[in-house]
Amino acid sequence: MTKYRNIAIISSPEKTALKKKSYLIKKYNFLDGNKDIKKANLLLVLGGDGTMLDVLHKYENTKIPFYGINCGTVGFLMNNPDDKKLLKAINNAKESTLHPLKMTAISEYVDSGCPENFRSR
Repeated sequence: MTKYRNIAIISSPEKTALKKKSYLIKKYNFLDGNKDIKKANLLLVLGGDGTMLDVLHKYENTKIPFYGINCGTVGFLMNNPDDKKLLKAINNAKESTLHPLKMTAISEYVDSGCPENFRSR
């Protein structure tokens, strides 16, 4: 049992993250963050650091805490819990307050075959 009763999942659009999201919703009866965000008292973010930063910016004015699970390669901001111990890992997590950097970046590589996540939005 966890202190968070309504956990919603938001994931990156990557295949691995989407598959894990579906699995965790079924296994733990979590909420789909794309549909039930207002009911959530914890956001479980699946993906990499970029996904976490996007979600932090999108929901920065809510009082909902975030818990990130790495579905990529590095994931400095993310956790790597065993699925069998996920609720325990969430319950034992220590809260930290982050202040994501807001900035505008330019690149000579936009529109020249650079990966999609580096393109201007």
